[in-house]
Order: sequence, then structure tokens, then C-alpha cells
Amino acid sequence: MEQITLGLCFLLYVRRINLEFSITEFHRVKVKMHNNNMEALIDLSKHLYDTSIEEVRLVEVPDFNYLTLYGEGPAQLDMHFLQAALTLFKVDEYAKKILSARTPMINICTNEITPIEVLWWKDDRPFDFNLDTRWKWAIMINEPAIVNKDVLNISKEMVLAENPDWSFTQSIALSHLSEGLSLQTSFKGDRAEGKKSLEKVHDFAKSKNLEFVGKYHEIYFEKPEGLRSTQLVTILRFPVSEIKISQII
Repeated sequence: MEQITLGLCFLLYVRRINLEFSITEFHRVKVKMHNNNMEALIDLSKHLYDTSIEEVRLVEVPDFNYLTLYGEGPAQLDMHFLQAALTLFKVDEYAKKILSARTPMINICTNEITPIEVLWWKDDRPFDFNLDTRWKWAIMINEPAIVNKDVLNISKEMVLAENPDWSFTQSIALSHLSEGLSLQTSFKGDRAEGKKSLEKVHDFAKSKNLEFVGKYHEIYFEKPEGLRSTQLVTILRFPVSEIKISQII
């Protein structure tokens, strides 16, 4: 029964990663689906949010839904970025309260860290940690499919009722991201360390005959106010595909 509860919890709140409790023994859990009485094998994919993996790895990323806020700025997480992240975090917090009220089972998932995820890109060049360049970004928080436009709109109203000056609130939208095969690693520290990790990923891709096909993706296990910490741990992810021989000739 405990395994079934944990499996359903993960389905509803896949982003809630508990760093103090290992779910290794639940990597694959059979869950009885109530709607069609069929068993589904659920892969909890702990490795997708494992901050301890510093070598470059190939991972398969499933499709995810996100609360998303778009903007642009330098790569060093300036105050504009941090305010946007804080707003997104607040809307997510109210969405969680709404879900907890509607689905009490979600309450067992609420004492864990909500990772903030960010896509970085520029239309005419790959991401390279150049602090003098303004990059487009999409700040995201992973959401279960039951977070729909209705939940989002109510959450926005609750945030604005608390503080009408949260100007980013109305720009938050729901989005869907399909990354699939990706390269992933993690690093601890500032953007200089991130640059070294990014170089490792490029070298790995070249050695395995892979090319980048998506946006540079970072994942932070900190609340917005902690994102400028020199001890920040960051997961780095890049969608890739295999270079075909026909592309080389």
C-alpha cells in the first residue's frame, strides 16, 4: 500500500524531489489505474533530478507540463530574473494549496523542494555563459497535468489579492516541454564552474556523435532568494540527437 501511495504521489507531483529521503527502492512501481483497471509500470526517474551526478550522462526525459514565465537578461541571474522566479514560485505555492484542498492525497508530497528550471537561448547563437550578452529565458516549475488553466487563473488571483504589485503574475502561462534524449550533468558554484561543465558536455557530445537540438536547460534546488549563492547546485541538461552519416557526407 505504501508503494502504491508513493507511486500515485509521484504521478500527481513529479517535481517534488525529497533530498533527505531516498526513493531508490521505488524506481519501478506497479500502480493500479482506477479508470481502466490496468496496471501501469511507473519509472520514477530519480536520475533526472539527481544533483550528485557530476559526470555527463545520457538520459531520456519524458514530456512535462510547466508553469512558465518568459523574459530576457544576462546569464548571471540579475534582480529582474530573481523577481520573476519569486513570482512564479508564489503562483506555484497557491496552485499547490488549491490541489491539496481538492485532492487531499497531495498533502503527503508538500514537505519537499520545488526545483526551479530555466531554459536559456538566443536565436542566432548557442548558450555560452557570456555575461555581456542578453539571453532569452523561460523560468519553469514542473506541474502535474491536473494543474489546468482554471487552477492557474485562481492562483494568479490569489497572488494579486495578496500583493497587487506582483507585476509578473499575469504573464505566467502553462506550457508543455518535450526534450527526450538529453545529455545531463551537475555542478556546484558560480557561472565559471557552469562554463567548465558546459565544455564537458560539448566534448561528450562530440565523442558520441551527438548534436544539440534543444535549448540549454538548468535546474536549481533553491528557493528564489538563494539562487545567487556561490554554493548553488545546478543540473545542466541539453536535448540531443544522433548525427546521421548522411549529414556528415
